[in-house]
Amino acid sequence: MKHIARNLVWTGQYTALACAAALAMASTSSVQAQQSGVTAGKVTFPAGLQWQMMPVVSFNFPVKSGTPAERRLAEQVWKKELADLPSREFHDRVSQYPAFILVGAVEDQARRYIFSGLSAAYVAYPECENPPNGGDEHTPTWSTCPMRVVVQDKATGAKLMQEDFPDYCLLSSHGPDDPPSENRTELAFDHTTKTAYFRVLQYGKHVKSCDRAIRFQ
Repeated sequence: MKHIARNLVWTGQYTALACAAALAMASTSSVQAQQSGVTAGKVTFPAGLQWQMMPVVSFNFPVKSGTPAERRLAEQVWKKELADLPSREFHDRVSQYPAFILVGAVEDQARRYIFSGLSAAYVAYPECENPPNGGDEHTPTWSTCPMRVVVQDKATGAKLMQEDFPDYCLLSSHGPDDPPSENRTELAFDHTTKTAYFRVLQYGKHVKSCDRAIRFQ
């Protein structure tokens, strides 16, 4: 039996859930993460991918976003982190720090693959690096955060795997100044190779340094 964590190309931190899943199942899929870092072109997108925008779900924020189904999914994946967000005094009232969660899910005959990233202030979620300030179009507007992958068995709903992959670009739009038509994070899934691909569009332009891929075996 192969251990999930030891089948990862990238070496990082692995959750206890993933380890338990690997020990409990003799035929658990392994995962390989192709990391492009800051160098463009290391992740090659195959032709014919069907890209979908990863919608943003806001929490503790004046502008509420996300459908009820998207909010339930985000809360399911990030329940502990949302509960642990610290409080702050804002406009003469105390509330938790806001968090913005990107979510996306795809399915095959047997499994559901959930991809999600949480973006918040560094003091609230130090695993996430906030973008620099600046109005130039070349200044990054995305946060660099882990991408959480959850794999579920469709028949039973059981969680087969949960893993966090660092260094993913999360770009979410919050208003008319950065509409999602030009600023968004996108997901595509190649069912033939069981590979999830990620890309970012900023001001309508493809940011190649943010290209990523996760392959399931």
